[in-house]
Amino acid sequence: MNFKKIVSSVLSSMMIFTSLAFYSSANADSASDEYFENLKRVSNWEKMETQTNIKTGFDANLDKDEKVSFGYDIELNSKFDRSKMSGDLNVKFTPKNDKTPVIPEFKLYFDDKDLYINKEFVSMVGGYIGIDKKFDRDFVKIELNEKDSKKLGLNSKYMKNYYENAPQLTEKMINFIKSIDLGIDLGLTKKSDNNYILTWDSDKMVDITNAYFKYIFSNFDSFAKFYNDVLGIDVYEVYKESGVEVSKEELENNMQEALEMWKKQVEPMLPMIKEVIKGSEISMEETFGDDNYSAKINLNINIDVNKADKLFNSALSSTEKDNVSVGVVGKKADKNSEQNIKFLLQSDQMSKSSPDLEMKAPNSYDTFNYSEFMTEKQKQIEEELKKYDEEQKNAKQKGDDKYEISISPSKKILVKNEYGEKSETKIDCKVQNGVLYVKKSDLEEHILHDVLDEKDEYLPFKKIMEEREFEVVWNAKDHMVTATMK
Repeated sequence: MNFKKIVSSVLSSMMIFTSLAFYSSANADSASDEYFENLKRVSNWEKMETQTNIKTGFDANLDKDEKVSFGYDIELNSKFDRSKMSGDLNVKFTPKNDKTPVIPEFKLYFDDKDLYINKEFVSMVGGYIGIDKKFDRDFVKIELNEKDSKKLGLNSKYMKNYYENAPQLTEKMINFIKSIDLGIDLGLTKKSDNNYILTWDSDKMVDITNAYFKYIFSNFDSFAKFYNDVLGIDVYEVYKESGVEVSKEELENNMQEALEMWKKQVEPMLPMIKEVIKGSEISMEETFGDDNYSAKINLNINIDVNKADKLFNSALSSTEKDNVSVGVVGKKADKNSEQNIKFLLQSDQMSKSSPDLEMKAPNSYDTFNYSEFMTEKQKQIEEELKKYDEEQKNAKQKGDDKYEISISPSKKILVKNEYGEKSETKIDCKVQNGVLYVKKSDLEEHILHDVLDEKDEYLPFKKIMEEREFEVVWNAKDHMVTATMK
């Protein structure tokens, strides 16, 4: 998602997107109408501060020897000034336990033309994409060329136009959502003045997800129009930019095929899916004040692994494949034991209108030209690919290299592919009565890259390889056996 959509979705309309997913015009009444009027008012605050505390947890009981548990307590604080087109975001991640990876604090400031991120976070991300530059100051100013700046939405003209028209865009957004009729009462209830609640159990979650996907497949054109009119995204142009030429008629046909496939292959499994996630729940409570807003969201997903295993095996059989156990997780010997995967998310959000809100860009920072880095990175990749292609071409032109596997006295396999490239891996093998035997699991993983039907733990190397049309030769001088593809 590019920067202008982050601004509009996360900061400006964060509360709208949190709530709209729970609405359907099948439940249109005075309560829901009041609810959306409140959303319109709150989403158009000129200056807003938000504090959000989020607890996440993942627990998996996969077998009696393996239990996984990790998660984060996340503290998120944001400020947004529509009139100055600026905002900042501060996110702290506290690991649930010592097995949870540490994530550095994330700090961001932006305005209509500049973007600043704290050095710890830039360094972490940089480690993944190859940035080796060291930063001394607390913040890094991300510099962009005109092309990248436009792509990210960091240009004054666009942002000024967007925020001046935000109330109208919000109106269009809400009207679009209100036009959606999933044919299900989603259960939005007015608890008291400006206080709304909603709760779904596992059955409701499955039914609504099913209805939602079917609605999308049946009404793709209305979604495309919404993206174009409200978000300024031409779906067909996005396809074109990605190299896919597709007409409106083709997309409609594809969606119709997807709908038929969904009805045929997915809907029959829904009763079993409900059993797999039985006990799961999602709930939300929102309260609107004159200058404040609060939202509490609880998401609890519970997956019964044993039932999920049966579901996948059933799906495998229904597609006329071999009726074998998929074994989603866990050991087959432990399938009678209780195995569960649980995911928990709790969010407590408080937002308020802040007319006196003031923000300042960092006055001490290093600079990093992202555009120059990415241009140089792309050059390096292209050069490496070109070099690799040339090496492969030269190796093929020689025509004297064949795929071969050699087993040394040190019980290592030496693999040379058709390009002359070599690799070495330790394996488990033994000699009995002058016959070399290799452990079945090593044959499967390191040599054949295939699953064998044989029952024995160790298998005769020569016999197995000759069955696959390799020529097997014993080299007495080097005490090595080599299998070469004919």
